[in-house]
Amino acid sequence: MSRIEAPRVGRHPGKMPGGVKLADCMQELMSVFGQMIVSTADRESRAFLGMSGIAASMDFYDPNAREPYVTSWYLRDAASEAMVKALSSGHLPTWTDYDGSFVELDHETLFGPNKWNSSYTVQTGIYVALNVAYGRDGPTRAECDRATLWVREEDWPRIRGELIANREREVGTVLPSDMTQLMLGSSATLISEAPAAADTAAPLALWSLYEAVAWMGTHDLAFVERQQPHHFPGTTAKNYGAVAWKRLEQSLAHRATAGSGMMTADAARIKLLAACQTGSVRATGIPADKGVRRDVPAYDFIGVQLWEGRGGSLHRVVAGINEPARWYDLRFRADDVRAPVAKPTPQATVAEIKNKPTVSGSDLRGWVRARNVEGWDQDQIVKGAASAFPDNVVPGRPTIRKLDADVRVQLELPARTRGRNKKGG
Repeated sequence: MSRIEAPRVGRHPGKMPGGVKLADCMQELMSVFGQMIVSTADRESRAFLGMSGIAASMDFYDPNAREPYVTSWYLRDAASEAMVKALSSGHLPTWTDYDGSFVELDHETLFGPNKWNSSYTVQTGIYVALNVAYGRDGPTRAECDRATLWVREEDWPRIRGELIANREREVGTVLPSDMTQLMLGSSATLISEAPAAADTAAPLALWSLYEAVAWMGTHDLAFVERQQPHHFPGTTAKNYGAVAWKRLEQSLAHRATAGSGMMTADAARIKLLAACQTGSVRATGIPADKGVRRDVPAYDFIGVQLWEGRGGSLHRVVAGINEPARWYDLRFRADDVRAPVAKPTPQATVAEIKNKPTVSGSDLRGWVRARNVEGWDQDQIVKGAASAFPDNVVPGRPTIRKLDADVRVQLELPARTRGRNKKGG
């Protein structure tokens, strides 16, 4: 019996190490979305109007229950739609078990159009394949049919935050602050304030927004030290931040003009925010309820603006309206801010891409052949091809996969086996 004609066997019997079931993620997301406010844009959407029309023809013992019923239905559906988009785009990496190990699934193969029952899959966390009889993707999807899907625990909080932020941004809704605090739970660890004394021989334990931006703009510890309050005589705690930021803007602009600065204050602030979103720079702050200082989760830096007021504060802008600060008086781990960060590869313009020649077929084949000899798996080869030929246009995943398979035949290497490389890849 072929692999296409029957589901795979030999699945791992236990929990994925460091993983959480997709079904549990879905239930949590539905719970969070269920707490969000239904905006005007929501109510004017075709989905909400359709659900309202259906509910209007239903009998309710209490007529006042009709509106909550529609709202709950709509928000659950919105959560399912967000999860489907995350899986289809590959934004949410998923894993499943095979022959005693867990492998990451290729979203292009498993979650493409007409390849899966999206509604059932996200609700149950069990993958259901469609159109497997045609065998367009080989045995992969047929073998994954009815497999339990997993998400890495370290991935889920960040992605959950991004899905919430996307909904807030797209339809102008908000997640109540009390729900945000509930989500943080006991993970919001209390930490003490660092001493305010300056020490240019070693980094401070925690830096203010102005010190962190000063470092990113100059890499000059003496300049960082000059952002502390005692260098601003006559200012009060209330206006110190505005004065410090204005002077910082002017100083960095002057340095840039003189050729000794690295970036402007706004550019450094954007870079700092991005680092906090990924968790590479950790921060503390005072929550909106004016409690004790605590860690600010990386999730809270997503979909917000980092303002210079009140010692550095985080605000969401929803439907053009500025929300009150969720965190203020921010402090950033100095060792994180000072840690060297790899410069991102600049995005090529359309004109640059058009002017790049396509990589030579023989060169690409030779590179893939060498990587196979070195023992690279297929996912490493697919991801590494573009960086190996930076001056050329490199074909996409399907072409490289076919080339990889051809090279392995010529090298008399075994075909890619299940569980060794990215599933579906």
